[in-house]
Amino acid sequence: MHVVKTIDKRSTDMLEGCIMFIATPKIIGEYVKCIQYGNESGIPTMPNDLAKEYQAEKNCPVIASVF
Repeated sequence: MHVVKTIDKRSTDMLEGCIMFIATPKIIGEYVKCIQYGNESGIPTMPNDLAKEYQAEKNCPVIASVF
């Protein structure tokens, strides 16, 4: 299950109080499946798109890269 939470410590490019989205492998997989043939979507684009979709300011950078 995904998580949307307010972080209580400064982390990488996120300040204390930032609302962070933590995705699941299924959410990442669905995002990738929706990329049309011939189009690109990279690591910088995907987290921003997912954070917006789930009403967060940022996406967890570690989880986005791992999945």
